[in-house]
Amino acid sequence: MSAILGGSANVAVSLFDPLSTYHSKKGLQLRGSVRDISGMDEMRRTVDAYGERFPGSAAKLPPISTLCERDCASTFFLFVAEAFRLTLETPDANLSMPVFIDAEYLA
Repeated sequence: MSAILGGSANVAVSLFDPLSTYHSKKGLQLRGSVRDISGMDEMRRTVDAYGERFPGSAAKLPPISTLCERDCASTFFLFVAEAFRLTLETPDANLSMPVFIDAEYLA
């Protein structure tokens, strides 16, 4: 595991609508694990996918070999979601929908 991750593979991610407030929340919470991308081929596929999603970005990245180095200052990781929670709360209709999905369904 890279020095960036500090030895921990468990992660949580929260994504919320920037217009959400304490009383009106809209967002998604993800829980899972993260791992280093293993090898040049997997890193190349990751950079290619990132470049397709964000045109022009791949040209600004370090070489694939540098991204694969253990002590690289900035690189890519693979996140595997194990569960998620969708939150839709409004002052008029308090609706919070927790949904937990087994990892086998997210593969």
